Amino acid sequence: MTFITVKVDRAKLDARLAALGKAESYQSRLLAPAARAIKTRIDLGFKNSVDPWGQPWAPLKCRDGKPLRDTGVLQSSISTNFGQSGNKSWFVIGTNRTVSWRGVSWNLGSIHQYGATVVPRPDNKKGLLRFSCGGSTIYAKKSVIPARAFLPLRPYDILDLPPSWALAAREATRRAFGEVFR
Repeated sequence: MTFITVKVDRAKLDARLAALGKAESYQSRLLAPAARAIKTRIDLGFKNSVDPWGQPWAPLKCRDGKPLRDTGVLQSSISTNFGQSGNKSWFVIGTNRTVSWRGVSWNLGSIHQYGATVVPRPDNKKGLLRFSCGGSTIYAKKSVIPARAFLPLRPYDILDLPPSWALAAREATRRAFGEVFR
């Protein structure tokens, strides 16, 4: 799976809401706006073919168009899930979409987030990959898929939320708090 998790400790917030007689759902009223703000930035990255830090994705070599936009499978597989336990709430945004070939599965999000080098399977007697590129059949000893980060994760799944993303999530949450505390 390729995903980010945002956790919130609600202990003080629970006490304040209880004092005001407002037992609101954190997931729908307070966390959802921040999750939507981050998901919007992810979608804008796909639209503009840039990573979360504004760097352009590597261009395509075998077809015209924008990377990761021909079928929309990866972008449409990104979802948001919410949870809570005790006085902690969280949301997770990411994808667990896999691709399979001959009984082997890979996480599609991880392949594109971090890049990958594809080599022939050990049982491939010719030791060559075969794929189509621009209408031609290509044979190669390996194929390198460049990293095209769409989540604000650095290698080893280190969260690096760009300041503009953090500001958008904070502002969305602030507006939600304003509505809850009216």
